Amino acid sequence: MLNFLRTAVQLVIMILSLASAMIAALTAASGPQLPDDLSRNVDYPLWALRAEASVFVIFELRVDPRGRVYECTVLDSVGSERLAREI
Repeated sequence: MLNFLRTAVQLVIMILSLASAMIAALTAASGPQLPDDLSRNVDYPLWALRAEASVFVIFELRVDPRGRVYECTVLDSVGSERLAREI
């Protein structure tokens, strides 16, 4: 029984390692490119850090055939409304 569990754990570790490698390879590939107005580097506002404010945003990206994002629409947000407006 112990050998079975050891083998099962090793198999799970192998699968997780493989999945991690696949994710790393996919994210390293050139993905969608954001237009300049959408790709600005947004610093987390200091007031939000101090207040421990957070926001979860659901958005939709429109991508042209070349993989470039040409539109970003916020569909919904949950959390700090002020933070959602600022970022």
